[in-house]
Amino acid sequence: MDPGTGAARLRTVEADATLSPALLDAVAQLSVAVPSKVSLRARDVVVPAAGADGRVPLDQCAFDADLSVTIAGLKVPGPDGAPVVLEVTGIKGNAKAVPLAKGIDFDLRATALTGTDPFGMQGSYRPGGPLGGNGRLRITKLPTALVRPFVPKSVPVDLARDLGDSIDDLEATVASGDSPEVELVIQCPNVKTAVKATLRTDGSWHGEPGSECTVLAVHPQVMQALGIRTDGPFGFAARLRRLDVPGGMHPDLSRLAVDLDVG
Repeated sequence: MDPGTGAARLRTVEADATLSPALLDAVAQLSVAVPSKVSLRARDVVVPAAGADGRVPLDQCAFDADLSVTIAGLKVPGPDGAPVVLEVTGIKGNAKAVPLAKGIDFDLRATALTGTDPFGMQGSYRPGGPLGGNGRLRITKLPTALVRPFVPKSVPVDLARDLGDSIDDLEATVASGDSPEVELVIQCPNVKTAVKATLRTDGSWHGEPGSECTVLAVHPQVMQALGIRTDGPFGFAARLRRLDVPGGMHPDLSRLAVDLDVG
């Protein structure tokens, strides 16, 4: 116990538990076929003392934790509210916050039923700035079969057909500062995108010249949903020369400027 703040400081915390399907459904609306096993190993844990109102300021919690979860028959709510099967059998990872109010870093790995290599998610988040926060998120080797159940049926996209069997690399970065740069990089078998834009202090967006997107095959089903008839798949590459998007709740679209090279 810290005599100055009253916070509890724990050098190590270890816990192993088996969570019943009924508990997971009640607490997190998750459906599993059999009880799930959870293993937690945490270091340098800080739990702040309750304030005068009796509430514990959770944003002041700190930890460095390793987590392992074994799952079978996982179902989660889909876009229309109906449960969908999520073919994930296990999750392992680390999360660190010193404390949560200053942000969090995480590194997760998940194993899918499909027998593919584990896919990963790494990132960091820091609060503050004009977008509410900044940081980085990277997802690697994510099977599109895991994403497909969450795509609304009204969206005319077949992920396996239009992106490929996996999202090989997706990285999103939001820089710090009053005028942050935002970068998005996506690499799939059928789509490659690298886009940069800067949020100006007046709320407008400026696209960085050289941002580009390449699609190897746009299929007729996608174009048909847009009211355009094509005889077969076609590919294209677009490279940005200029993009200026006005800001504000009611932007003046007459100030919108776009200049692209498309081939």
